[in-house]
Amino acid sequence: MEHLQNLLDYAQRYITVELFILIILIIGTFLIFAFLIQDVFQDYFKDYGDKKKREREEGKAQSRPRVVKTPGTPEEKKKKGSRTAKSSKAKGKSKLRNNKTDG
Repeated sequence: MEHLQNLLDYAQRYITVELFILIILIIGTFLIFAFLIQDVFQDYFKDYGDKKKREREEGKAQSRPRVVKTPGTPEEKKKKGSRTAKSSKAKGKSKLRNNKTDG
C-alpha cells in the first residue's frame, strides 16, 4: 500500500512537469520544421517567379486569349432573343397562377 502511495506522490509531483516539457519539445520541433519548410518553399517560389519573369521578357510566356465579342448591334441581338427569356410553357403557367379566382 505504501508503494502505491509513493507512486501517487511521484505522479503528482513529476508527471505534470514532464508533460509540460514534452509539450514544449513538440511545439519546438513543429516550429523548427515550419521554418525549414518555409525556407525551402520560399526559394522554390522565388525561382519560379524569376523563371516567369525571364519568359515574359523573352516573349515566351503565353498570354491569356482575348475574349471575342459576338458580332451584331444590340438591336440584332434583341431580335434573336435573350438567354434569360422564359419559355412559352413557363409564361403560360405564370399567367394561370396570376389569374386564379377564388372558388
